[in-house]
Amino acid sequence: MNFEVPILLLGFNRPALFEKTLFRILQINPINLYISLDGPRLNNTDDIENCQKIKDLVAGIDLPGCIIHLKLNDINLGCKEAPKSAIDWFFSEVEYGIILEDDCFPSLSFFTFCEELLLKYLEEDRISHISGTNFQHGIWRGTSSYYFSQHTNIWGWATWRRAWKDFDISMKYFENSPLFLKNKQKIPFALMQDVFKGSNDIWDIQWYYTNYLHERLTIIPNINLVQNLGFGDSGTHTFGKIYSYISRTPNGELLFPLRHKKRISPNKFADNLVSFKVFGNNNFGLYSKKFHCLFIILHRFVTKLKLKYIFKEPFRINY
Repeated sequence: MNFEVPILLLGFNRPALFEKTLFRILQINPINLYISLDGPRLNNTDDIENCQKIKDLVAGIDLPGCIIHLKLNDINLGCKEAPKSAIDWFFSEVEYGIILEDDCFPSLSFFTFCEELLLKYLEEDRISHISGTNFQHGIWRGTSSYYFSQHTNIWGWATWRRAWKDFDISMKYFENSPLFLKNKQKIPFALMQDVFKGSNDIWDIQWYYTNYLHERLTIIPNINLVQNLGFGDSGTHTFGKIYSYISRTPNGELLFPLRHKKRISPNKFADNLVSFKVFGNNNFGLYSKKFHCLFIILHRFVTKLKLKYIFKEPFRINY
């Protein structure tokens, strides 16, 4: 059976990671696979060799029924312009789709999860992003298969053309928006500020900014479905304390049919945890670290009992 939702795969100079993620995508038999490859950096012989290896991998794809759409950058556009131009190209061709970078390795259920929710929320403007990553470390939020969040996680995700058309890489309203000043403890405000001032060659914080500016929500699966394998020397930005925390989350597989949320509103405690553990913002008010750790232990225990009662079948939560 062929997978009908278009997929965009982004690559640059890491052939081993690219091959692993490409093979996983090919396992679901996609009908339309879009591939965008950034060019080698100037006078970088390693880049020239590795970029060619990736081109050879793409040239060797032999999957009946799969149409390969290819975008090749002759020169290196970098971590900001290359993804932006690739996603712009993607949504000039398709109405909705899935985006994966070469180091984002998805579970098989990630694709079905995105497919179902892309169609379910096709015309729901309050939702702009479907994420494959979950940073709750085993805490199941509610009894549905997913929850809603104000955080935009981009390690394996999906969206619609209707949402991407508002993407503002210049963040032109950031400085004068009371929304951001009012909620500095809930979002990566300092990082947004650095990007606004031009100190980072990235694109994803601007996407986060766009969604927050328009007060749109992300769908987060209650089990982590995408693991970032790009930590270490080969990663441009994936290092440090933040990434050591979120890289410890293994992949799982969701059960189907999905249990859908009835109310579209963010899970505030889940968002607070991400603000605290990922972005270092202390938005827990009177909660001490010890109290928070105790709460997590109790929450896991109660949630596990509750879910076993609701589903009445064995299930696994990744801790």
